[in-house]
Amino acid sequence: MKTFAWACIWLLEFSCFAEVYPFGKVPYKGKYADTPFGKVLARDLPRWRREASERVAKRIGVTPDAGAAIAILIVDAESLDEKGLKKWKRQAFDVGRSPEGSAAPVVVRLYTEPLAAAEAEPVATLARALAEAAFLVRFSDKELKRISPWVLEGLAAYAGGEEEGEAAVARILASRRKSWDSLVGDLEGAHGEEDLAQDFWAFLYLEKAHGSKSVSAFGAALYEGKPYDEALMVLTGAGWGVLTGGVAAFAKKEMEPLASGLEAFKALETRFRDVDDQARGRFSGEIQELLARHRQAAWADKARYLLGQSHEAAGRFEAAAEAFRSLAEGDPPRGPQAGPARYRLGRVLEERGKLDEAAREYARCTADYFDETFADECLERLCAIAARRRDGAGEARWRAEIAKRKRK
Repeated sequence: MKTFAWACIWLLEFSCFAEVYPFGKVPYKGKYADTPFGKVLARDLPRWRREASERVAKRIGVTPDAGAAIAILIVDAESLDEKGLKKWKRQAFDVGRSPEGSAAPVVVRLYTEPLAAAEAEPVATLARALAEAAFLVRFSDKELKRISPWVLEGLAAYAGGEEEGEAAVARILASRRKSWDSLVGDLEGAHGEEDLAQDFWAFLYLEKAHGSKSVSAFGAALYEGKPYDEALMVLTGAGWGVLTGGVAAFAKKEMEPLASGLEAFKALETRFRDVDDQARGRFSGEIQELLARHRQAAWADKARYLLGQSHEAAGRFEAAAEAFRSLAEGDPPRGPQAGPARYRLGRVLEERGKLDEAAREYARCTADYFDETFADECLERLCAIAARRRDGAGEARWRAEIAKRKRK
């Protein structure tokens, strides 16, 4: 009953029909409960929250009250209904107001899958979430509309820390839904998801131009109700034209190493996709040479994935496993190639007869990347491995999971 009561604290645009675990009130008993990640979550979440609050206070001059005004809910996104899943978009958190009369007026929902897959660093993720939540606690929706979106989004990204902001920018650049130059434009203009890149760069520029203490003082002044344009004028001592021009120049400079070599990679990728496996096996040297010249590029993980496929196509399974493992197990936060790489790693291990290791990789995929098409293929491979072992109970278990997914 406790879980159900707290589940209804959700934002109105989300469904109440999901399993949620309010931090400090109900122990997490979701799908990761008996896994190493589940144990880390139970042990370290108090420390993550404390360190995130301290980071927000230091970087943007705001002390979020996570104990009373902000509730933190742990959510397995897999338990969301269809409507909730469409809104989820594989983010590590979302923030919103609670229904009127709730104990905590603002809710942070922390999603387990991106954290389990190390796509997001926990303290940085919570810092971003708590920074957003703090302003929701402090201001009404009407009051928040007086603050330009780039300020609120950029301030929260900056609160998460430089590495978190840069990782978010790299993910946006890697998506290639916009041209590189179009990510740098009018700060005050219409705002979409990809504009987070420029929002973050704006605050990084302010830090480098005026110092971290000045940015913290600006955040504190904004939180106390000072109009944001006045607060920025005090901080910068210059008008909007100088600020936006400086941000644009700074962003382009920061983006240059991330965008370098894109056209060469796109040409290579097209040629790679248009040939058979035998020809793909001969691409490894060219891919490695391109990566050596553009190590920091936002598309580098895509190239490393192609490298793994090239090795796999040529039968160089040890090299393929190493390439895929480096993407699946690399330093977090990981990019969008981590899930497909873990699946391909499982296929390579299975090809080499390492069934136990392959099964572990497939099982990780079905949990961490349940919403991806390759997760269904992982279930089929788990069934096949169980059949090869003459494990009837195991095969029945995975068949039941396939049927359950089809019903969804």
